[in-house]
Amino acid sequence: MIELPRLLPLLTRALLLSVSAADTLADEGPVTDDKTRLQEQAQGLRGEAATIRHAAEARHKDAQTLCWKKFLVSFCLSDAAKAMRDEKSRAHALDKEARDIERSLRKREFAAREAKRLEQAPMPSSNPQ
Repeated sequence: MIELPRLLPLLTRALLLSVSAADTLADEGPVTDDKTRLQEQAQGLRGEAATIRHAAEARHKDAQTLCWKKFLVSFCLSDAAKAMRDEKSRAHALDKEARDIERSLRKREFAAREAKRLEQAPMPSSNPQ
């Protein structure tokens, strides 16, 4: 079962992180400190997602053990599986946010390399021969 008091802070944090990432990515030009901070943020999101996923699997395993001691085993197992899917869904959302940040960084780096390449490219001569 979803515990709203636990879910609300995570959703709020995810929203704030996505807004701050969007603000950061709107800046012009790559900044090393900004890039490092965003990479750390993406790495932190991935770590948090892995932690949520591992905790969900551990709780699911414990719940399965307890379910076999109950009268309505199938119902209990179904609820435990749903709870695990919900938590893994939250972890997936964090992974997606991390991928989005990393993709945006790669796009910025590519745009900077392309701009530098075009700047250094020789200009075509306007003299027809």
